[in-house]
Amino acid sequence: MNRDNRVYGYNEYKEYYRRGNRMDNRRRYMDGTQYTSNRTMAIRANGRRNKAYVCQIQRYLIISFLAVLLTILGVILGSNLLASSQSKASNEVNTYKYYTSIEVQKGDTLWTIAQQYADDDADYASYIEEVKEMNQLTSDTIHAGEYLTVSYSSSEFK
Repeated sequence: MNRDNRVYGYNEYKEYYRRGNRMDNRRRYMDGTQYTSNRTMAIRANGRRNKAYVCQIQRYLIISFLAVLLTILGVILGSNLLASSQSKASNEVNTYKYYTSIEVQKGDTLWTIAQQYADDDADYASYIEEVKEMNQLTSDTIHAGEYLTVSYSSSEFK
């Protein structure tokens, strides 16, 4: 009779003790006793290396996932910003600033010239100051027959 009270034939008996010895050897390896072979130590080291390698791969996968996620978010946000800026740009009309020389007629004042050549939303006082500066005028007085350089805006490109 054996440990578990069963009767074995020769092969079963041999297998039973072979298995038992194997378990005993494993216990010895775990205890770190003198029966630990170099091969066993190499297997253990490989196991630790494999765990480290698995952790390294997991870190790599997490970082890769985050990088892809950030890239996708960047593309989505960038396309939204681009679309919104294009819609704003499509509503705006490009205006170009040009300069021309005019002859002052009888009865013209800087104010009437500003009303004629300044933008609709422009401040006439600042436009008059700009005209005075361009033409090197020191006062608001102008005379018929003088030539003045004035600026005007147009939406068409010339």
